[in-house]
Amino acid sequence: MDVLKNINQAIPELSKSQKVVAYYILENWQAVAYKSARTLADELSVSQSTILRTADQLGFDGFPALQEALQGVINERVSILSQLDLAATEEKKQGSATDEIAKVLNIHEANLQKTFRQLDVEKIKRVASILLEAERVAAVGMRSSSAVAHCLGFNLSFIRGNVQVFNSDYMLLEYIASMSPADALVVSSFSRYTMAAIEVARTAKQKKCKVVAITDSMTSPLIAIADESFIVSTTSRHINHSFVAAIAVVDAILTLMTRSGQQEARKRLTGIEEQVDSLKIFYNT
Repeated sequence: MDVLKNINQAIPELSKSQKVVAYYILENWQAVAYKSARTLADELSVSQSTILRTADQLGFDGFPALQEALQGVINERVSILSQLDLAATEEKKQGSATDEIAKVLNIHEANLQKTFRQLDVEKIKRVASILLEAERVAAVGMRSSSAVAHCLGFNLSFIRGNVQVFNSDYMLLEYIASMSPADALVVSSFSRYTMAAIEVARTAKQKKCKVVAITDSMTSPLIAIADESFIVSTTSRHINHSFVAAIAVVDAILTLMTRSGQQEARKRLTGIEEQVDSLKIFYNT
């Protein structure tokens, strides 16, 4: 747990009141990950500004960044059941349902802003080109990450053909075994990272396919494998990750692909709409 180790090493440089906060964090890091700065200040009988300054002195870009780091430790070390119990306990101590909903939306907004600040436009252009030029594209996401893979694969099928979505290992290994250097793989995985996603990415890389990763940290095992990777912020008040920023990155990739391959996309969409009409898929008033 490098985060906790780094906090411990920074304590000698803190003021007396900041040390109180830091020691409390080390002893109660799971709870601090979900407390507001005001709640923590009240419990420790210090000012809210002391909490904020302590986070800065510990090397974090504000208290939310400290909480994000602690939540990362929880995601890696603590079971989902424990997270649920912890979140439920903290929610009882906090404000109204309206306050909680506002916090959820604020977290989503912060995830988008943080992801956008570190987003490389040229990388999005490169990935858009990779996915347009590939002979086949596979979008892979296991467990909760399947939402990101499905969003990419479903919408990508409107722009180009030969797109396959996998959210389980059913027929996945058979598909990867048939891939060639002309194909591309987009794999989404967030801590705790699934072995299936990592092994699929590694196998595709060995077969010289282009591999694109959507993940949540530079320490993700996918970073060392992928040709191109996007790091998105996934902080959440729920037991699972927030995928708002990941979906936004997917949307950005799809937007550039549509612009670059507009003629082919229009032709494909026209054919799809004709099939939709003939099959009477949608309800008409």
